[in-house]
Amino acid sequence: MRFGFAVTLLDLGRSAGGRLASRRLATPDGTEWRFDHGAPFFTAMTDEFRLIVGDWSSAGIVAPWLGRFMFLDEIGLAFERAITRWVGVPSMSALPRRLIESAGDRIAVRNSFRAERLELTCDGRFDPSRRSGAVISRESARPLWRIHGTNSRGAAEALGPFSGVILAMPAPQASRVIAASRDHSSVEMLQPLSGELGRLSCRSAWVTMLAFESRVPIDADVISVRTPGVIARAVRESGKPGRRDSGDGSVATEPDRWVVTSTDEWAATRLDEPRERIAVELERAFRQLVRSLARSNGAPAPDAPRTMLAEAHRWSLAMPRRTPAPRRELEDETNDPRAAMTPTLPTAHDGRVIACGDWSAGEGVEAAFLAGRAAARRLSAHLEASYFEEPFVPGVFERRE
Repeated sequence: MRFGFAVTLLDLGRSAGGRLASRRLATPDGTEWRFDHGAPFFTAMTDEFRLIVGDWSSAGIVAPWLGRFMFLDEIGLAFERAITRWVGVPSMSALPRRLIESAGDRIAVRNSFRAERLELTCDGRFDPSRRSGAVISRESARPLWRIHGTNSRGAAEALGPFSGVILAMPAPQASRVIAASRDHSSVEMLQPLSGELGRLSCRSAWVTMLAFESRVPIDADVISVRTPGVIARAVRESGKPGRRDSGDGSVATEPDRWVVTSTDEWAATRLDEPRERIAVELERAFRQLVRSLARSNGAPAPDAPRTMLAEAHRWSLAMPRRTPAPRRELEDETNDPRAAMTPTLPTAHDGRVIACGDWSAGEGVEAAFLAGRAAARRLSAHLEASYFEEPFVPGVFERRE
């Protein structure tokens, strides 16, 4: 948008944001509480992203989380390195929602749309005065893209035409879209994307959202588990800033809320299990974790309090496993940002079709932001240098499972 183009955002979910996702769940008394069941927090390691996060903080969209971040390994429990971690306020999903609202009519959003394939078409030049476009001349026709998929009513629908497309999604999903596009349209110009995306993969995860009637006896807000087993991470949702009210904005007696994420190895063999069974197993594993931490400190092994709520959610494509960009572990916030994340963007059709995601630059919110901005810059540059004399409508779509 900032490059002078209108944007159409297509998202598989009921709201945009991917892993910047939040759920409202009700405890037995009927009170709804928020849970960030996707990305629990994020960091800002590069100068470019720090400037953006600073603006978000000034606008009240995000806040620093000054919690107790711990990791558990074979030796025991220890503090994570001291860096600033950020959360959306009052939830992680508030961040993409506020960004879309701030764009106004410069962006059109279609939620609950499953994008399935691209179709290359030559409909003629686009009339920029009409949102739907119009053919001006077949002789001046240039390649445009239609996006075929399934809408919220379960009906097939084709959208477009668009001058360019950014596939902002996990690499395996983008690979499936490209493969279906080549099968239906024989679009050889998409061939470069097939090979690059086909080499990438993702980790899966189950998460369980738990609410306890009193505080869980763990003196930590986040525990990252670095030993093999069931749990990869446990996050005290109620310890985040801006979370001390119920989902409807009223103040209520707050339960201790946790989001427990499984390991990839544990989830991979249980992706088709019923959510109810997963919720029970992850709650049991969390209770065992609470008892083991108490024993490691030489204290009695208390159990977690009574559970008021337990709900599981599956992320079949949770985080990138193989990426085109080398992983870089930044030791602290003073590292030279030039040595930080540089997105790798698979492209086709002379830069008019671009695939990106956090996998383009590593993993996480910052990597996703840097990749998305780089993709927008590249697409805009190609469109401005193209045959078209008028601005066209680039299509962007994103989906998660």
